[in-house]
Amino acid sequence: IFLSTSLWEGLPFNILEAMALKKPIITNNIESNLITVKEGVNGYICSTIDQFNNSIKKTILSKEEMGEASYKRVKDLFNQEKNLDKLIKYYIDSLKD
Repeated sequence: IFLSTSLWEGLPFNILEAMALKKPIITNNIESNLITVKEGVNGYICSTIDQFNNSIKKTILSKEEMGEASYKRVKDLFNQEKNLDKLIKYYIDSLKD
């Protein structure tokens, strides 16, 4: 389980690295973390100590499944080649207009 209590992040590379290592994510409720975690699928977003405690307990019971979901999510959403291809296509399409 990867626990992040950071109060500010740009792009949370530490969370992305943990996801690539098949770790469920429990993290603070800040805007940049919202794109990394799908609530209850690969982790939890928390705002209070009680939420962190409850999330840790829930995650222990399903950490393997959540870890696999983290890995799939990071590969789907943060794949450098796929995102670069999308960006190139976007620029090529914008030149056609």
